[in-house]
Amino acid sequence: MSQIIDLLPIIIFPIAFVIGSVCLFRAIYFLVKALQNTVDGAFYKTNTSFNRLNVLWVADCLNENGKLYRQKALKNITIFIAWCLLFLVVIQIVGA
Repeated sequence: MSQIIDLLPIIIFPIAFVIGSVCLFRAIYFLVKALQNTVDGAFYKTNTSFNRLNVLWVADCLNENGKLYRQKALKNITIFIAWCLLFLVVIQIVGA
């Protein structure tokens, strides 16, 4: 049983790395797609004129497709963070 627990980080790392990196790149892709789906004049509002990425978070700046892409991106970011945390927890458990 101890040998299986010692091998757990070696098994989890490649899985977490592959799934996490795919989810991270998908999140970046979906955030860019969300930025392409803004309403007219969204970049000229007072909250978004300084930083164009604020369009993702300011209310009524994204159209329906942009909101959908933002939700997909947040889902992928959540999956990425979950796999990273799982790997860190496994390392802490095995190292203890």
